[in-house]
Amino acid sequence: MPRRSGLAAVLVAVLVICSAPVPVALVASAKDTSHRFPETGAIIIWAGPNAAGIPEGLRAICSGALIHERAFLTSGHCIGPGVRGIPPFIQVAVSFDPANAFDRASWVPVTRLVIHPSLPEACLSAPGCNPTSTSVFPAGDPARADVGLAILARRVRHIRPATLARPGALTDPRVAKLPMTVVGYGSTKPIPRDPPPAASTWDGSRRFRTSAFERALNQYWGTWSLPSRVCRGDSGAPTFVDDAREKRARRLVAVVSDGGKDCASTDARVRVDTAAMQEWIARVIHEEVGQLNSASVAGRQASGQFLFIDPGTSHPISVWFCRASAIGPETRIVFVMHGSESQTARQACDIASPYIQAHKAIVLAPQFAEEYYPGDAYMFGNMVDSAGRLLPQSAWAFGAIEELFDLVRAEFGLSQTRYDIVGFSGGAQFVHRLALFAPDARFRRAVAASAGRYALPSWAERFPYGLAGGPIERRMLPAVFSRDLVLLLGDQDVTDRERDAASMAQGKTRFARGLRFFAAAIDEAAAQGVSLRWQLRLVPGVDHSAVPMVRAALHELDK
Repeated sequence: MPRRSGLAAVLVAVLVICSAPVPVALVASAKDTSHRFPETGAIIIWAGPNAAGIPEGLRAICSGALIHERAFLTSGHCIGPGVRGIPPFIQVAVSFDPANAFDRASWVPVTRLVIHPSLPEACLSAPGCNPTSTSVFPAGDPARADVGLAILARRVRHIRPATLARPGALTDPRVAKLPMTVVGYGSTKPIPRDPPPAASTWDGSRRFRTSAFERALNQYWGTWSLPSRVCRGDSGAPTFVDDAREKRARRLVAVVSDGGKDCASTDARVRVDTAAMQEWIARVIHEEVGQLNSASVAGRQASGQFLFIDPGTSHPISVWFCRASAIGPETRIVFVMHGSESQTARQACDIASPYIQAHKAIVLAPQFAEEYYPGDAYMFGNMVDSAGRLLPQSAWAFGAIEELFDLVRAEFGLSQTRYDIVGFSGGAQFVHRLALFAPDARFRRAVAASAGRYALPSWAERFPYGLAGGPIERRMLPAVFSRDLVLLLGDQDVTDRERDAASMAQGKTRFARGLRFFAAAIDEAAAQGVSLRWQLRLVPGVDHSAVPMVRAALHELDK
């Protein structure tokens, strides 16, 4: 046999990853003949004609899931040795064919491989770091996360990407008891390591099997009870949980790493339900291919969700959207900002539904999750840290709104240069601060409905409850007062919980605090001798109720 070249050595490293004794097929599992799991695919490493002495044909196979139209999540040990480069005669591709992953017509080329930074240097060279076949690190190692991402050469538009589980899902006792399913393309029996098996060893079919969660070992790992029986080729196989409480029930919680040399002695998987893991995934995708899931999904369906990266913090933001069936260049973009409980963002489209079709609008409801924007961070526009210290302007959440506007406008080819924004309760806190502290924000009209507390436009109050010591200067206020801001108050919003002293000093109720805010604006405008364009509107007979107040706020956009 000819002596292997340096490139061939790289190839060998790649091959070892997925062709170890049993790097995790789902034994005794069902074929996915009804195409239930279209987001699950196989990553194929195939050797073409070469002078390096590498046999042609299948060299390795692993499983994984599409989590972005150009990103495929799999195990890190599957792709590590290919991170530094792959010989030109090697083809690395992903197939989502449920019955024949070896059909070249189904292959989507891979352009780049990325592994989690916790994985050691050994993962980048032969013999790799498969927990089944090497002693580099064991399955369950609290310092190692066996995950990786394959960046695809083109968008996969015909498959809806998998949705990651909310952070901490596997540590929720209710979720831990729910049915889970592992899906992969592996073999149905143990296969020896050498020589690398031919493609005929596999039938190229996608299989699935119910899998019961046992426990979370640490921040990276969890175990599932046997006989889920993951075997060779199932490395990277996604584990889904079906949670009826979620709008999209199926959520991706883990990827397979180690099934043991006998396909049965162990079943360790890497968790993807942690904030840290999801932040890493989002950051890699943002760096490699741009915004996570982009907004292209909004072009394929009238409502749903996509993930976006806050450019100032690199935090992922779920964006719930709904739109009119007919979209044209003049279509308006309307942001609806959720209250203090971020999960209410998903209700925005239900509330706004009467408005959308009548006005041919696109509604965007970004969800600033508490895991990334804790405490008052979202409501204060992420302007201050937990100690109340002013953060750099680049970290302020207002920039995320501007970036989202540009992203969606470009996706649909809209000619609109300004957006509308409304916020209720905690969202109104966000919106009025946007109007105060982001003078370059491109909103046409902003409506702040039923805020619980304010940044008063007064130099007598300290920031973040006033202007003193804050980022705004007196010379900037005339421009701020010239913006189109509507303060919307329910005249029966007169009951409220006890708040911090600074908030209660503004008034005992939301209604009273809103009146105080507007009066402060009038006083400051008069003191400066400038006009005030802001408007105060009352909604008769309404208390602190989201539906009537948000719909009233949307109605204000047309006045």
